[in-house]
Amino acid sequence: MNQHSELRQRLRQQTSKNGKRPAKSPEQTLVKVQIALTLLPLLTACVYLFGMSWHMGYVEFFHVDSGEFPLSTEQTLLTGTAALLVNILPLLSFPIVLFPAIFILGIFAAVAFKSTIWAIDAFREKVRSFMDREPLLKEVRATLNGSTKNNQPTWFTTLIAAVLIWYIRFAYLMVTCTIILMIAYYSYGNGETLATRQVKEMKEGTFASANSLSLAKHSGEVSAIRIICNAIQCAFWTEKDGTFYLRHEQIDRMTIPPKIRQ
Repeated sequence: MNQHSELRQRLRQQTSKNGKRPAKSPEQTLVKVQIALTLLPLLTACVYLFGMSWHMGYVEFFHVDSGEFPLSTEQTLLTGTAALLVNILPLLSFPIVLFPAIFILGIFAAVAFKSTIWAIDAFREKVRSFMDREPLLKEVRATLNGSTKNNQPTWFTTLIAAVLIWYIRFAYLMVTCTIILMIAYYSYGNGETLATRQVKEMKEGTFASANSLSLAKHSGEVSAIRIICNAIQCAFWTEKDGTFYLRHEQIDRMTIPPKIRQ
């Protein structure tokens, strides 16, 4: 038994003796801080996964390999935070909107639960009175109570309890991993949705961030979507040519038209 287990056991014994909840000790606060510090890197990794999924969904829509144009760590974390908020905030609005209905259902559930408990207690009292009237059933009941009162839990009971504890831990882990993977999947879809909207606006001529390219050794300008850039080249998309790559020295000038205020 480690130090934390002994501390929890002493706190339970103190609670059972005094009959009231003990004050928080510095050890409890330290344990909570340790848990928070342990979960912080995991939360950062999840946010990074969401940002990378968003980035992959966006660039792969244009058939661009995300490995050729990786985002920096800061950009990935910022994109992951945006993806997390986009996917979580709509879910948080449902409890607020449905709070009156949930409150009413809770009242009915409490009344039904209390009625069920009352019916179970009444049935138990009837069964107990019936058993007390029958000598044979009364003797069997006394024998069972005497045989189970002072016995310690058997190895089978201990095994079942251990299996249930590990099953609950496994279920908690699986549910957590499922939620993380679902958010990553929807973040990938958010990137594809952004690319689809930009392509649609580009075809309609309403894309405000369209890049006007002036290419070296070519006359005229080309209006294109700048997908992403790295230190060597950029990826662009046009309705006529689709996705194409240009090295930085191939671009003579690149401008973005100013937004027109309505």
